[in-house]
Amino acid sequence: MGMGKCRRCSRWRRKRHWMVRFMSCKNFDSKKIKRIVIKAGTSVLTDGGRLDEATMGRIVAEIAQLWSEGKEVMLVTSGAIASGMSRLGIKSKPKEVSMQQACAAVGQGALMHAYEKLFSRHGIATAQVLLTNDDFSVRERYLNVMATFEQLLRARVVPIINENDVVSNRELAQGASVFGDNDELSALVASKMKADLLLLLTDVDGLYDRNPKEKGAALIRDVDAITPELEAAAGKAGATGRGGMKNKLRAAKLATSSGAWVAMARGKKESIIASVLACKEGTMFCPADSQFNGKEQWIAFASPSAGSIEINTCAMDALAKKGASLLAVGVVSAKGTFGKGDVVDITRDGRSIARGKVNYSCKDLQSIAGKKSDEARKILGYANEVVDRENLVMIKKSSAFF
Repeated sequence: MGMGKCRRCSRWRRKRHWMVRFMSCKNFDSKKIKRIVIKAGTSVLTDGGRLDEATMGRIVAEIAQLWSEGKEVMLVTSGAIASGMSRLGIKSKPKEVSMQQACAAVGQGALMHAYEKLFSRHGIATAQVLLTNDDFSVRERYLNVMATFEQLLRARVVPIINENDVVSNRELAQGASVFGDNDELSALVASKMKADLLLLLTDVDGLYDRNPKEKGAALIRDVDAITPELEAAAGKAGATGRGGMKNKLRAAKLATSSGAWVAMARGKKESIIASVLACKEGTMFCPADSQFNGKEQWIAFASPSAGSIEINTCAMDALAKKGASLLAVGVVSAKGTFGKGDVVDITRDGRSIARGKVNYSCKDLQSIAGKKSDEARKILGYANEVVDRENLVMIKKSSAFF
């Protein structure tokens, strides 16, 4: 790696394998930002195990200012479990899922009460929205939730969104297929709601090129593309809350793929939202060149994979270069318990290259893998494309990842 002069501070810094723009927020125009999703993590909202109402008050006041300027804001909040722990006198996070759920049940009411009190000072109505994996994996529920969000924003109500920890066993146990924390939840909301900006408020100043505690660690102010090298560096950058920096990068990748800007900044700083919009604080991620429509977003991000289909080289070329549907003749093997209409990963050499809604069950597809249409028809009595092109999203091409 060579050395390059930083355009922001005139210092010489070693160039990285990932693309980093040192021109502060190039092309970012806060005046064009109309819809914002803000995610506040537990580390931001709590202090000493209790809700930090001073910080919450500052964040709410800044949201109220944006609201008065005609911008739409959706708030994804953590803190329910921590708040419940405080009220129950529990010092360390319980390992038992049921006890975590009990803490969430106690803490969620206190969390919303604090928000309602703070927002009411600014004359703003709020709505509580608790979500689980099923609200995203079932497309009809997914569309209904997003329609509700649109109605709330139209009525000038701030949606306050949280993962429904009281009933979400899979999420609490960190076995979620759709979202594993509120970083990814906020990215899903930003993606489907066509937000202009996703702001992740955390306990660090932004994304660093290594662990920020290490000597010489540099804050990356602007990121053009999230590459494997950057993800590897983030994995060593320390963790915050449940998600950690790696999940924040995943969230950033998800949201930028739908055309949103993504910012990451320290949430406890004074006037942090205004500073981010003025490009004075945090790390800014550019929207991706390749963007998904609503249906593609659901297939790529909002639906859990029910299995995988390994394909051969010819099929991979047909999907990637010709925009073709996936046929049985190109299938090498199928794994999982999926049925017709489920979303599956399409792999080559074990690596995901696409995702799509399948037209066969796993059992039926195994019986016709590698067969031509007329052979498949003799075996099953019918023959369809394995995955229709309109129900398929290329992962490699779009820079999405799982």
